[in-house]
Amino acid sequence: MATDQQIIQTSKTKTLLLVVGSIGFVALGAWFLSLDPTEIESKCCFNNSFFLYAVGIASVGFFGLCAIAAIWRLFSSKPGLIVNSKGIELFAIGPSTFIPWPDVSGFSKVEVQGQKLLVVHLHNPQKYMETGGKFRRSMAAASYKMIGSPISISSNSLAISFEGLYELCETYFQRYANGAEQPLFQ
Repeated sequence: MATDQQIIQTSKTKTLLLVVGSIGFVALGAWFLSLDPTEIESKCCFNNSFFLYAVGIASVGFFGLCAIAAIWRLFSSKPGLIVNSKGIELFAIGPSTFIPWPDVSGFSKVEVQGQKLLVVHLHNPQKYMETGGKFRRSMAAASYKMIGSPISISSNSLAISFEGLYELCETYFQRYANGAEQPLFQ
């Protein structure tokens, strides 16, 4: 039987915009860190230099990681996502993550700080929270606490709209989740 498969490539345009935006926030954070504490308290709207420094550190750290991931994705030959009759395969820095359909219990949409995410609900989320290196495990645990699943998919760097991603995953889930191929249209 031929595998029914959709390969979603990364969007170089969206990824380049992510790189530029991330670098901008890193620069802003670095600027915050370069300010003199007395200058902050006399000229800035923040009376607390500690707060501004904390924002600067968080901005440099978080958006620095985002920039690294986006630059990697920009030059990677790997696709962004593969959805097929066996499951979903996600590609990021490091090894890909494969989620077979029997592990998936459904999907939902969530928006976190303006970012739309497709949440992949799992029968055994702990299994996916215990795989990978320490960083990947900690990110999966944080994701689970925040949205109820260690796995979520953003279309921000994919060559597909968020609604298209949701519809694609729902269609394949309905067709293949129970282990027997179902006709797409009845």
